[in-house]
Amino acid sequence: MDVSSPGWSPPPALLTSSPGWTPRRDLAPLRVRLGDLELHTVGQRKPGHGSWDMGIEDWSGWEESAPDDSSTTPHRSGDGQVPGVPRLSPRPITLRGHIEASEPWGSGSLTEALNTLARIRWGTLRVEERGGFAREADVRVTMLQTTRDGLDRAAYTLTLVADDPLRHGSDSMILRVGDNQVPNRGGAQAWPRIYIKSTKAGGSTTVGIVSPGGTFRVAVPDGEYVVDTRNGEVWDPVGQRVLGVTTGPWPYVWPGGSKWTINSLTGMTEVRIDRFEAWS
Repeated sequence: MDVSSPGWSPPPALLTSSPGWTPRRDLAPLRVRLGDLELHTVGQRKPGHGSWDMGIEDWSGWEESAPDDSSTTPHRSGDGQVPGVPRLSPRPITLRGHIEASEPWGSGSLTEALNTLARIRWGTLRVEERGGFAREADVRVTMLQTTRDGLDRAAYTLTLVADDPLRHGSDSMILRVGDNQVPNRGGAQAWPRIYIKSTKAGGSTTVGIVSPGGTFRVAVPDGEYVVDTRNGEVWDPVGQRVLGVTTGPWPYVWPGGSKWTINSLTGMTEVRIDRFEAWS
């Protein structure tokens, strides 16, 4: 409406003392990252010279429970069915938003932004929700759809799948010799990753862990190793899988937390774990 029109008057301002007024909610509760790429969740930041900005405006699949994939058999009565062992299928996740570029071509252009997004084939989706509380999942990109709106703006839809349907906490903790209380605020059993860093020259480093599953041991040479308890794998410092270095059941953490006891630790060794909290 033309403000110079006869009879126009500005709308009344709503005072904080007005009946029914409620304070504005925090508009920035989320920080979303896909690998090294940050997706802004509040408005659309104007990109600076020679740069571009990617915003996320809608998503699905992250806050919901993972799809149920439990098998069933017909009930012996002929009516209904009997569920088998509870199973979750891979978690589908869809991100939607806009990209805004500062330049029509070259550095900071929309083409550069789209090429950056298209190069992402897999990575970790990390969501920091409030007060530093963050969860994450490893994802693969199954589809990228984009629609240009001129030379400097485009809409995108990014379709992801998390083969491990659980959302894991992003925190990490150091384990000490003796009893360690490992928390799990989630409602699912967690299979942590264990990082073993040994500076012992020669020989091998042995780490023994007693968890709800029983006594687990891993013996590795000096260096930095990753023990993936979910997949039952051990990886060496150059990213090669190491076989035959573990004994006993893989350790896990119950919902609500579990006690892990380190009963053997040789050499100058640091043991750290992450993904010890899980949500279905």
